[in-house]
Amino acid sequence: MSKFLFINLTSTDDDSYTIGPLTLLTSLKSAGHDCDFYDNIIHSNTRLGSALYFEDNLDKDLELHELPDNLQNIFADIAKVITPETKMIGFCVLFSNFHAAMFFSKALKALYPNVLNIFGGPLFFFPEHFGLNNMEKRPYIDSYVKGKAEETVQEIFKADFDFTNLKNLKGLCFRDNTDSWHIDATINQFTEFTPISYENSANVGYVNTSFSVGCPYKCTFCTQDDYYKDYILAPVEKCMEILTPLKNKFVYVTDALINANHIWLKNLCQKMIDDELNIKWGSWFRVAGQLKNKDYLELLYDSGCRKINFGFESASGPVLKHMMKYSNEQGIYQIFNNIRQLIKEGKPMQVGINVLIGYPNETEEDFLKTCKFILFNQDIINFVNSCNLVSIAPHGRLHKILQKNNEINLIDGENWATAQSNPAIRFKRLEHLQALLKKIKLESSSYHTAEKLRNSPPETWATFTPTPPELLIPANETKGLDFIAS
Repeated sequence: MSKFLFINLTSTDDDSYTIGPLTLLTSLKSAGHDCDFYDNIIHSNTRLGSALYFEDNLDKDLELHELPDNLQNIFADIAKVITPETKMIGFCVLFSNFHAAMFFSKALKALYPNVLNIFGGPLFFFPEHFGLNNMEKRPYIDSYVKGKAEETVQEIFKADFDFTNLKNLKGLCFRDNTDSWHIDATINQFTEFTPISYENSANVGYVNTSFSVGCPYKCTFCTQDDYYKDYILAPVEKCMEILTPLKNKFVYVTDALINANHIWLKNLCQKMIDDELNIKWGSWFRVAGQLKNKDYLELLYDSGCRKINFGFESASGPVLKHMMKYSNEQGIYQIFNNIRQLIKEGKPMQVGINVLIGYPNETEEDFLKTCKFILFNQDIINFVNSCNLVSIAPHGRLHKILQKNNEINLIDGENWATAQSNPAIRFKRLEHLQALLKKIKLESSSYHTAEKLRNSPPETWATFTPTPPELLIPANETKGLDFIAS
């Protein structure tokens, strides 16, 4: 039976949320260590529900029967994989699941007081940036790792989960048996990245893999480079070593971006074609000028690419330019039209997009451009992976950019306002976009962390004056979108 149990709590079935714990699990198993994995969607087919629920109830002592049915189901399934041999539970923490992870760790510590827990993931590379510098005050927290965790957890295994001689282990922070904390300030950054793959336990024909860590781009709203200071991409030859045994399976590459290095991607695709792997695959893509070349898309298809998830965000050039993303509006339409042409030629690809609502310089006209784009391309957009409100990390890159010219009033990550965007506007636009997606029957996932703000008195919401007239919906811009205007 497993001594170590990874628990991944996620609000979405997006594969990129499982990459951290599953790659760590695979590397530990390959080193001969005994561990297991639980994911609420993969193993229980159950969503977490409201993020606000976990935040509001974290400090309450609730009995299991008082929890919502979905959480009772998750706890019941976790209980099936915790055994007398279980020594430690590990949580991979992202910004979106922080309160859920704390809620479950507290409840599990009450049920299994002798089982240690450890926390890691992107949020713990620089915990103080995310207000996590009070972890030591949470009695249900035993330890956490700053940075990558492979070597750290392997050393914990070697010590048989006894922290006595691990005080000098880099990146490990833990509570000892005298209730004192040992904090190591080291942040273990990746210096190299070895490709890795793992099968989806719910579908053995579906395999996840990863070829890189980090991202070379600096999109203003993204905190990726807060965690990973360098972009490290594995050589094509190493990637082929992973792919070759996966013939005839579907492979999802969970990297932040598969097309960050276009020459590398072309070489990988050509090698997959030359070696006749017959693999179908998908990944996250950046909307980029190279995709205006239909031959490039055909190369992707011929190598087996059948699923493209775009970090799309917006169809407005001014908004995308401020985000530091590809901002040619005509070019974006051309890219999607190229995919449409491939589909007409009998070369189908599934397309998913992310949408960000209420970016600091997004006017109503900009928002309507995004709505019109989705409406126009509904024939080839299969799903909206995420439909989220923009959250701004205090003192993060975007906050500093806006703060420099006194362009923002920021109370916290969700409660902020600029001349073009404030909480009331963002909530209304979210409703409008959800109405559009429902009308055109487009599957979508909406997750944001502003529920608490939305339920608070509007007079507590951030404002910024003056409000420019262009925030009003121009009458000539609502053609085909009348239901939004109403």
